[in-house]
Amino acid sequence: VVGKSLREADLRGSAGVLVVAVRSSDGSVSYVPSPEMLIEPGQTIIALGKPEQIVRLREIVGQRR
Repeated sequence: VVGKSLREADLRGSAGVLVVAVRSSDGSVSYVPSPEMLIEPGQTIIALGKPEQIVRLREIVGQRR
């Protein structure tokens, strides 16, 4: 999903989560980010969802815990 906008990544459609904020690598936080915001390396996506939806989100973005 890196290099895509939040709209293009469609995390709600693919994982069922609601993205509420994005934290950049410099520590700044964008609350209620624009659908046009680009997902960049080092960002943290802050999302709401059921545990299984968060697991799916992590699979999509390549993070496993």
